[in-house]
Amino acid sequence: MQPLIERLCNGPVLRLDGAFGSVAIQRGWPKKDMPPVTINATDPKQIMGLHQEYIRAGANAVLTTTFGAVFDNLHPYLPEEITSPADVVVFNRNTALRAREAAKQIGVDNTTYVIGSMAPLTQEAAYKDMVAAYLPQAQGLFEAGVDGVVVETAFDPAMFAAAVEAWNQADPNGTVPLGVTASFTTHNEKNNGWFTMYGLSPQGLGWFALGAQAAGRPLAWIGLNCGQGYEGVGYIVRQLNRLSPHVPIWVKPNAGPPVLQGETTTYPDATLTQAYPCMQDALREGADAFGLCCGSNPALMGELYARADVTEGMSDKQL
Repeated sequence: MQPLIERLCNGPVLRLDGAFGSVAIQRGWPKKDMPPVTINATDPKQIMGLHQEYIRAGANAVLTTTFGAVFDNLHPYLPEEITSPADVVVFNRNTALRAREAAKQIGVDNTTYVIGSMAPLTQEAAYKDMVAAYLPQAQGLFEAGVDGVVVETAFDPAMFAAAVEAWNQADPNGTVPLGVTASFTTHNEKNNGWFTMYGLSPQGLGWFALGAQAAGRPLAWIGLNCGQGYEGVGYIVRQLNRLSPHVPIWVKPNAGPPVLQGETTTYPDATLTQAYPCMQDALREGADAFGLCCGSNPALMGELYARADVTEGMSDKQL
């Protein structure tokens, strides 16, 4: 059993890191009108420093800052660095290696999991073209030797299926654990259900996991990230657990809903008082990994990590 899967199945609960993009924007790192992912090329030392902040705060899993690191997203902002899919492979490989190096520099590389991040594409396309768009990213992350990879913020089943297929092509022997987490943003009050913007429910994600298992390439975990903040997290985890009781559950919601103040996006609920009950609900319903997404920061994550629920909680999942 791979070390990451063993940790998710046998506990203690995996402590995921916090946000990258919202922290980078708040600290003014991206150059004007450039997305946060470009910082990996323009100021990589800042990225390594942020990884180390989360690790020092108590995280034992960090995501690579490769959210959206595909050709169509990178080339317009980095036209000299990213000229071909081969450059995307190098970009993702180097970014993932820096996460590993960040842990190594502070002596915790043997106890810190590096998880590759793959995100939704910005445009829909034919299925084969989406697979082709994801493949260079998948190859770069695989070459870097990540401990796992997460297709995160999933909302379109066809798109995240394409990401999964691209990863399976990059890792044909299934040596690296792969998980999918969806962004459930729509609440149907009539039946108390939660859905992605494309209508995918927690049950639908569970069915996808069952299908992957039947096809011989089971998902190492499923879960939620981003979404509407803390709202509905316990319910979603419960639904995922009910349909896929043997699949570990990953939880990384936004630190509350974003609030636009002028031209600045803030997260007023990014406090321990608001985040801790969400973490309690998630763990009570069976979450095996917990962190926060947009709006969080190393200080808030450190406060959460210090709670006994995360440091002593044990998973009930067995493969």
